[in-house]
Amino acid sequence: MTEAQALVCSTPRAPADPQSGRGIAKMLRENALLAFPPQAFEDDVVFRRFFGRQQIILNRPQGIHHILVENPQNYRRTRGTIRMLRPLLGNGLLLSEGEDWKHQRRTVAPAFAPRTIPLLARHVATAAEVVVARLAASEEAPIDLLAAMQGLALEIAGTSMFSLAMERHRRELRDLIIRYSAGVGRPTPLDFLLPLAIPSPRDLLRRRVRRRWVRLISRIIAERRVQGVCRSAGRPVRSAVDSPRPGEWRSTLGR
Repeated sequence: MTEAQALVCSTPRAPADPQSGRGIAKMLRENALLAFPPQAFEDDVVFRRFFGRQQIILNRPQGIHHILVENPQNYRRTRGTIRMLRPLLGNGLLLSEGEDWKHQRRTVAPAFAPRTIPLLARHVATAAEVVVARLAASEEAPIDLLAAMQGLALEIAGTSMFSLAMERHRRELRDLIIRYSAGVGRPTPLDFLLPLAIPSPRDLLRRRVRRRWVRLISRIIAERRVQGVCRSAGRPVRSAVDSPRPGEWRSTLGR
């Protein structure tokens, strides 16, 4: 990449006035960053009302620890957030609650122990070096940095979680995620207002995406097992991929 390849980025600005619940939902459909008030990028803690409920936006590590670790039973994610994330994340660590959350947190804890950080860092560095070399070789050609960074993120996630190069699956993963986030993954006011027990109109379409997503992840896991790349130095998430209890990973992905 040379100096001639100038990048012009028009950054939309969030409105300074308090936003209504309907306005926040609209901005989430267009650009998720716009749904955050300007104070969220400057203050440690921001309170606001969202469809009749108090919403807390946190940047302070101690506050995040207080909510997610010390007192998770006192706080809940919005219905819209659950509906947006569940098709891709299932009832995994980010959406589970109570004892289920504690069990999953204990299961994945070894993957984030200090001894695994050098291994993860090598995955990140190797993938980043490949992307940097590819961008440098493009010379004067236009560069889609968003696509490049999305591909990099998927490559890092794939090698870290599955010890598997993602070249074969990267495009399919990226296309499915982009289509979902630009389509039925975007929330509507009904996603926030309806109880979770009552499907919103988009929930029915999200189930179709969910089935495709689970089939794709199942293929990746099956490929990893067939290739026999389960080496002792490459098991940052062994309990989640290599030897789950019967049906355990499926219960996380498939619910």
